[in-house]
Amino acid sequence: MMPLSIAPLSTEVKVMKLLTDEKLKQHLNNLGIIVGSNITLIQEKKGDVILNVKGVRVALNKTLAQKIYVTV
Repeated sequence: MMPLSIAPLSTEVKVMKLLTDEKLKQHLNNLGIIVGSNITLIQEKKGDVILNVKGVRVALNKTLAQKIYVTV
C-alpha cells in the first residue's frame, strides 16, 4: 500500500484505506472515493492530485491525498 500522492500516473489503483475522520470520510464517499473502489491518478504536482473517479475528474490537496492509501 502507498499514499495516493505517490501512486503511478495513468494507472488504475484500488482504494484500500482512508485515514480520515468520519466527516471527511463521508465527503470522500460522496465523491466516489470509497474503500474498494478503483480510481486513476491523472496528474500530480507537489503532492496535489487530479483523479478520475467513475469518469469524473476530482482534485485533492496533498494533505488529503496522503491520507488515502491505495494498491496497484
